[in-house]
Amino acid sequence: MSGVFSLELLPAKDGECLWIEYGEAQKPHRILIDAGRAGTHKEVLRRIEAAAAPVHFELIVVTHVDLDHIGGVLKLLAMKKPPLTAGDIWFNGRRHLDEGVPVPRGPLQGEELTSFLEKMNLPWNEAFRPGDAGPPRAVAVGAGGERPTKTLPGGMSLTVLSPSRDKLQRLVPLWDEEVRRQRERGGLRLGWQVPGTGTPAGRLNFETLASAPFTPDDSPFNGSSIALLAEFDGKRALLGADAHPDLLLEGIRAAAPSPGGRLRIDAFKMPHHGSRYNISREIVEAVDCPRFLVSTDSSRFGHPDPEALARVIKFGGERPELIFNYRSEKTLAWKKPAWMKRYGYRVRYLDAPKDPGKVIL
Repeated sequence: MSGVFSLELLPAKDGECLWIEYGEAQKPHRILIDAGRAGTHKEVLRRIEAAAAPVHFELIVVTHVDLDHIGGVLKLLAMKKPPLTAGDIWFNGRRHLDEGVPVPRGPLQGEELTSFLEKMNLPWNEAFRPGDAGPPRAVAVGAGGERPTKTLPGGMSLTVLSPSRDKLQRLVPLWDEEVRRQRERGGLRLGWQVPGTGTPAGRLNFETLASAPFTPDDSPFNGSSIALLAEFDGKRALLGADAHPDLLLEGIRAAAPSPGGRLRIDAFKMPHHGSRYNISREIVEAVDCPRFLVSTDSSRFGHPDPEALARVIKFGGERPELIFNYRSEKTLAWKKPAWMKRYGYRVRYLDAPKDPGKVIL
């Protein structure tokens, strides 16, 4: 088996939209992971047009219900004639948070996507259907810590590193409360994120940033994220969504070739747009990776946080490459020749005129 394995971070403003291709270069298989906020669906349509629509995705993943991940998918599915098809759609709806318990219904984004999937009879978590025993189950780490691996048409292997059953259950009261409020007053949105205020780009001190104390993300919404280890043709990519650092670290260590050894990967799509709450020194030291990808224009929550990037540079091995899909004050601050020479890292911007706009593994 041989062929292309590439990642594209489509311009999703402060959100995330990951277009993956693998297999034969002239006729690749495709995966879409999230589609940013509602307006990002136009970027997906442009990419589909460039690929000669209609496009078939072997898999569409909606990692979680924050609006900067789910909004564009809703807009795509709401089109009268979406120029795409999907072999399967992985998404954990309310029914998957505490499986087997009757659930309320409401007009929030997670519930809206559930309605689309049901009314249009689209494939939903089919890879997690337990034979003829019942409906598809959650995309999640097993109760005993088992990390399910699924193989897509064309040979792409995906191992689920997040969420766990416990982290899905933590979302239940918040989800139900939002549904209740929506019913009573309307206008509320499901989704919450930790603001990434960080250190202003003009006052960076590398050693201070790299040694800053780490406080882990505890948002139940982010904790429900579907994070994956993608493997094809001897190449690996870690797709972090907005996953919590504890579960991500557990998954990395479990996949490593030996206890205490580093997991070799070819690209790491950093969790939560490079938030300092989601990238710890331990995570960076657990991988052997040349490329760290960040998707955000820094407009809403100030990501990426300089503390997270400094950890990558200091603890990420020899000459790590920071790859950004936008030029912003926060990302341009790292294009410092003196720092790049002293600390041994590289910087790449996917929106550069001569850049192909994708990461080829």
